[in-house]
Amino acid sequence: MPGARLRFGCWVILFASLAASGDAASDLALVYNRGQHDKVIVQANGLIGVAGVNDKALRYLRGMSYYRIAWFGAAAQDLVPLGDYAPWPRWPSAAQESARLATLRQLAPTHTTVLTQGRTAIFRVYCDEDNDWSKAVIATLPEAYRQVCGYFGVQLAETTALIFHDGPRYNSFYRTWSGATPTSWQWATGSGGALLYCECDADGKRATDPAGDYFRGCIAHEFAHCLVNRVLGTTPLPPWLNEGLAMCCGALLAPNDNTSNDAAMRTLVSSGRLLPVETVIDGDQFYQHPGEAYPQAFSMARFLTDRVGHDGVINLLNALLAERDLDRALQRSWKIDQRGLYAAWRRTVTPQ
Repeated sequence: MPGARLRFGCWVILFASLAASGDAASDLALVYNRGQHDKVIVQANGLIGVAGVNDKALRYLRGMSYYRIAWFGAAAQDLVPLGDYAPWPRWPSAAQESARLATLRQLAPTHTTVLTQGRTAIFRVYCDEDNDWSKAVIATLPEAYRQVCGYFGVQLAETTALIFHDGPRYNSFYRTWSGATPTSWQWATGSGGALLYCECDADGKRATDPAGDYFRGCIAHEFAHCLVNRVLGTTPLPPWLNEGLAMCCGALLAPNDNTSNDAAMRTLVSSGRLLPVETVIDGDQFYQHPGEAYPQAFSMARFLTDRVGHDGVINLLNALLAERDLDRALQRSWKIDQRGLYAAWRRTVTPQ
């Protein structure tokens, strides 16, 4: 476990100070809008029942936060009794969100398995079928938890994992959950507050072989996305760092990924296909060049980790949480910005 710890949501804020602000629910709504849903849940639990605090608004925010991390049962318990209540103008009513929640629960797999570490639940897994593919996912999740949480110095609260056998129903769940349609390669995703896996593509073909390193690495990769999303919330994270750190975590379960990345980078350099810094820091441009962008992001994240260590990466993410801008976080930590970091990395991978 690294010495530094990613301060998961900075839960040291005193509940009493929130209540004393005059409108604890409005203060907590700001936390919700930053996407820090675990923090909302903890603080709402401490504030509900405090004199002078709007319990309905707190239950609404807690229920919405449960919903965002796919704790659907807990979300329904908070939201359904609120009916048409909405705490502020232009916020959806609890009834509207309850209806979408009911659709998701109908689409979700039903067989449930709880994975624990000691006496603590770390995953609540829902699967369609108890077959070799779903068993392989379930068997890999605890190792992914140990390795990825160790990498970031975080103990993540229980994560929901949904394992689909049916490709079209997975697509329907994904669209309802995220508002987008999954691409052909998104058999696994962890960019939201939960993990989603699908055994079969829409045409019924198995998405990936559960015996391979790619399978294991992807499970850790997506869990890293899930963890970072739950810690950073809506804090902007440039794609090279977001994907690069996830690939570093994937390599913890699939070490050959490091060797493959070295080979891919030699090919990119020799063919003159390195992407400029403007492309790797821009979300739209990055994903238009996956064949070049992903290996490059992995290499850049490895370079960063090699130079500053895991503690340095964790300190950078804590600075990012405070600054909400990576260039400012880099300047605060090491007096450099992304362009300076890119230039230093490029000098190490190109011939002198």
